[in-house]
Amino acid sequence: MSFLHENGITCKEMAQSEKPCGFMIKHCEIDFKRPGCLEDELIVETTLLELRGAEFDCLQVVKRGEETLVEMKLQVVCVTPAGRPTRIPENIRTKLAEIS
Repeated sequence: MSFLHENGITCKEMAQSEKPCGFMIKHCEIDFKRPGCLEDELIVETTLLELRGAEFDCLQVVKRGEETLVEMKLQVVCVTPAGRPTRIPENIRTKLAEIS
């Protein structure tokens, strides 16, 4: 999710943290509103909706110009390298909180 990288949260930082972890999509709801074409220049706008212990929810809106093509509600979970849910590290949580 590029919005994480754009806000200073990198996979490398998470993997090399005191408690290595990463993010994965736990649940996704997609509402297709209009079709797009391969040549379309698309913009993805991401809004953080809620931040919890090991998870956060966000809304991603895919646009072509001002026209909304897709809306996605994502539930993202922080996991250990073994794939088990774990609390979002405090330094990452702080950065996420600044986004909302």
